[in-house]
Amino acid sequence: MGLLHRGRAVMGMMSQPFTQERFWADGIQSWYRGPYGEHALQTRKNLSLAQAIHTTSPEPVPRHPGVHFHSLTQHTLMTRYGGECYAMAMLAAGHIDISVEYGLQPYDIAALIPIIEQAGGIVTTLDGGRPESGGILLLQAIRSFTNKH
Repeated sequence: MGLLHRGRAVMGMMSQPFTQERFWADGIQSWYRGPYGEHALQTRKNLSLAQAIHTTSPEPVPRHPGVHFHSLTQHTLMTRYGGECYAMAMLAAGHIDISVEYGLQPYDIAALIPIIEQAGGIVTTLDGGRPESGGILLLQAIRSFTNKH
């Protein structure tokens, strides 16, 4: 569930019933509540691209050669497949660092944008635009990775 104000996602909540976890953004900070208690979320910082863990679904890769997925897999520490909205919450929690999503609708991403941004990450279209309209999106823990591999 997400709240937009003047077209910008500002608050959101994502529940994962199977794991009994809830992730939310209150307009200032992102939070976690579940079997491990309750705490503020924070993305990982100060890492090189070679240290980054990324996740995506492999099925759309052949349909989107402009995304350069194989180059990303060669320059990161690890690639994991799947996860959908839970993977995005894991990015906000600092467990992964990059996610590429190929066909999100506004209702798929509205709640997760503030969860990631208020944890210190960013969510953009591939050309750097705002993600509220969906499409092919890049979600990452930090604004830019260092050039050290």
